[in-house]
Amino acid sequence: MSRETLKNFLRDSGSGATQISFTIADQNGSGAFDTGDDLGTDPNTLRPLLGLDTPGGGITGDYVRYITENFGNFFPLEAGNKSAPSAIRRNSLEPAQSAGAQRVFAPTDGTGATLGSYSNSGKFDDTSTQLDEIVNKLSAESGNTLLPDVKGDDLDTTGQVRINTSPEKIGKPVGPANQVLRNFNRFDPSTLGSQQGRVFADRGSSPGDVDASAFSSQQRLFGEFDKDSDDVTLDQLKDIAGSLLLKSAGWDIGDNSSVSSDPSSLPDIGLNPEVADRFVRTYRL
Repeated sequence: MSRETLKNFLRDSGSGATQISFTIADQNGSGAFDTGDDLGTDPNTLRPLLGLDTPGGGITGDYVRYITENFGNFFPLEAGNKSAPSAIRRNSLEPAQSAGAQRVFAPTDGTGATLGSYSNSGKFDDTSTQLDEIVNKLSAESGNTLLPDVKGDDLDTTGQVRINTSPEKIGKPVGPANQVLRNFNRFDPSTLGSQQGRVFADRGSSPGDVDASAFSSQQRLFGEFDKDSDDVTLDQLKDIAGSLLLKSAGWDIGDNSSVSSDPSSLPDIGLNPEVADRFVRTYRL
C-alpha cells in the first residue's frame, strides 16, 4: 500500500521516478555522518529530501501533504518542510496555522481565541486582584511559589467551620479566591472583620437548625443561576414529601399547591389526631 501511494505521488508530481532514496548530505566535508549533517538529495528526482532552506521545500514534505490531502485527513499539512518553531519559556506556543498546517482545528482568529478565553473564567475580574496578577501561565516561577506563600492554620479539633482571612493572615491568592466564593458560591467559610461568610451549618447547630436553614434556592431557568431567588429549606422539602404521600393515599386531591392540604395540619382533613401525629413525625424524620 505505501509503495503504491509513493508511486502515485511521484507519477502525479510529474517526476517520472518510481522511488526515492535516502542520502546523507556531508555538510562539513568530513566524509562521516556527524554534527550538522542531515538528509541530502534524492538521486531519483534530484530534489532535496528536507530542503529547509530550498525554494519549494523538500520532497518528503510534499509526500506527507499528498497523503493528508488525498486520503481522508480532515486537517491536511502544507507542502514542503520547515523548521519547527522553538518552544521558548515565557512565550506563547506558536499557532498551528503558522507551523505547517494547511487547516487547523482551532485557528487563533476564531475558535482558538474562544477556547483560549476559557482558561480565565472572568470570576476574578470583580476582585481586588486580577488572575494574571496572581499567576502567570507563561512562567513557571510564580506557580512554584504561589502556595508556599499561603500561611495555614494548625489543625483544629473544636469543630470550627470558619477561617480567619484577615489581610495579614492570608497570601495573595487566598483573598481574591474568597471574594470569588463570596460572589458566586453559596458557601464561603471566610471571616474578615465583621463580615461573616455563609457556611452550611455553624458550630453548635442542631439537626432542627439545619433543617430550618436555607440550604438551596429555587432556580426556574436552565443554564442561568439567580442568586436573589427564594431560599429552600429541608423542612420545606420534607413537606413536599408529606404532600406526595397524602396524595398517593388519596387523603389529598389537590392538583396544585394553592389548593393542596398542609401536611403538617393533617387533622384539618379529618384524620385521627394520633394517626396524623405519627404521620407528621414519620415524614419529618
